[in-house]
Amino acid sequence: MNLPRRPRAPLPELTALAIVGGAILFAVRVTAPASQAAPHDEERAPPAAVAREPLPFTVQARLPQLEEHGTFPCKECHDESLPTDPGERAMPEDHGDIELKHGGGRFWCLTCHDADNRDVLHGLKGQPISFDEQFLLCGQCHFRRQRDFFFGAHGKRVGSWQGERVLTPCTSCHDAHDPSIKPRKPYRADRLREGLRAERRAHAPLIETPTPGSTDEQR
Repeated sequence: MNLPRRPRAPLPELTALAIVGGAILFAVRVTAPASQAAPHDEERAPPAAVAREPLPFTVQARLPQLEEHGTFPCKECHDESLPTDPGERAMPEDHGDIELKHGGGRFWCLTCHDADNRDVLHGLKGQPISFDEQFLLCGQCHFRRQRDFFFGAHGKRVGSWQGERVLTPCTSCHDAHDPSIKPRKPYRADRLREGLRAERRAHAPLIETPTPGSTDEQR
């Protein structure tokens, strides 16, 4: 049985309908509000979390520690009666406890210490640098570490991560004359008890502290 065929729409009418529909979509896209349009990459503002400048900070003073150790002020020994000798040499009598292992043999005392005023350090341009601002001296060579120090990725922070930024100086971790960190054995953690007492009373300490003279203390 032959079914009657549905009449087809004339081709010109379909073409006109497609043209009108495309024009409507184009008009909607063109007239979309600017707030809905995606900005170009060059027009986008940088994320707020990206810091351009480090947050304000202070560094713990170094001079009080030097004074406590009896190594400052340097002018008590390096006064006008002691002429400056720029020659590289061993100094077993004056600074025999210092072994310079910094700079791969390219450094000498006067590379960092000022020859005319031993109470300050000096930069590559001869500018005086206080012992309390030693990070400015170290950053002349270790500029990447200095950048990390400024932004908080290197060094230690005093207190918590909130509030005022107070940082420890470079020499709180690094010996200025031998700055590389040497390998160290990890510290053995205190032994935890395997269980608690069943009695209804104050249980024994959770941490077993070795008694003086015990085997654990001697390990």
